[in-house]
Amino acid sequence: MIRARLVFAGVLMLVLSLGGLARAETLAIVGGTLIDGSGAPPVPGSLVLVEEGVVTYAGPLEEMDIPEQAHILDATGGTVVPGLVDAHAHLTAHPDMSPRQVRRKYLLAGVTLACDLGSSMQGMARLAQDPDGGDMFCRVAFAGPVICAPGGYPGPMHGEEYSLPVQGPDEARQAVRLLHEQGATLVKLAFETGPAGEWPVLDQETARAIVDKAHGLSMLVRVHVEQYSMLVRALDAGVDIIEHLPHTPDPNQEPRLPFTGSELSLIPEYQEQLTWMASRGIAVTPTLTAASRAHWSLDGPLAAVAAFHEAEGRLAVGTDSPFKGIEPGLPLEEMELLLEAGLSPMEVIAAATRGGALACNRADLGLIRPGMAADLVVVDGDPLMDITALSRLKAVVKAGQIVTP
Repeated sequence: MIRARLVFAGVLMLVLSLGGLARAETLAIVGGTLIDGSGAPPVPGSLVLVEEGVVTYAGPLEEMDIPEQAHILDATGGTVVPGLVDAHAHLTAHPDMSPRQVRRKYLLAGVTLACDLGSSMQGMARLAQDPDGGDMFCRVAFAGPVICAPGGYPGPMHGEEYSLPVQGPDEARQAVRLLHEQGATLVKLAFETGPAGEWPVLDQETARAIVDKAHGLSMLVRVHVEQYSMLVRALDAGVDIIEHLPHTPDPNQEPRLPFTGSELSLIPEYQEQLTWMASRGIAVTPTLTAASRAHWSLDGPLAAVAAFHEAEGRLAVGTDSPFKGIEPGLPLEEMELLLEAGLSPMEVIAAATRGGALACNRADLGLIRPGMAADLVVVDGDPLMDITALSRLKAVVKAGQIVTP
């Protein structure tokens, strides 16, 4: 009995100790190579200081003293990167997991922020109950149901509960305000005519009213678009972020695909649109993993991403999970496909951190710099040499708390 009590006491002290460390007022992450998410050169032998959930210093170890009472997290031999982001997912649509289970799985994989881009009103309400997630779940940004024309996508494919149909500018503005009142910081539109061109889409006046109202409420507008003619209409409406990029047949225009020959060459009009988008700061979440799962040839999507990247366009990493069985967690396959499209490892990490945070309308996340929220991960190895190092977690820190061993 005495031995049992001693064992219990030891376990209790360990638990209390870990809890105290996780919630230490000052956290010092020492000795790792710092990749801050901006694309700047890495800083070997770095120090990151965190106080009250905010980064107060990030730079060379020799240039800053470590506070005496700080809890030390040794990152020697590893790399410190911002918390990763899945900027395009559907957290309420997993058939075998609740949204909280999905968010927990993300956090344990080092994804500290996930973006839900299309849910029912009921699903949105569940996410709105706890968007920051404490130390158990990843943060979440969300758009709620997709604003569309009556009878338009996503209803015919995924169910009417995921649609918020509007007719005319007045209804459009009311829909945006409703989503904002429910806690949404994003608006998702659909410009999708379907495989035979039979699905209705928003008219331009209504789409512009949505964008204007959303921007007036500091919301970003993201748009589902897979056909070139619909990309032109979405851009004309003034949207902020394109989801997927055109890669499927357009039943209303010739050529039916925005590529020529083997799909490795973009038609000139598409190339010009991508260059224009990059120059205007319009971002893209290409969801290449989803394209690969749908059994489309990846030649065209990879060529489009490569062209957008060459034009210095801003990219975000998103998986479209749980589409075609894509699991929540580290978006490693998406990052590997971006490497295949021509991005450098540093650019991929930036797209998976700062790029994703900006796409989620969270300017306070995605960078390890003074004043930013302290969401970061420590990994074993160098992801600039081997991107799979991001899967070898040593610690996950969210809001300044160590949330995994």
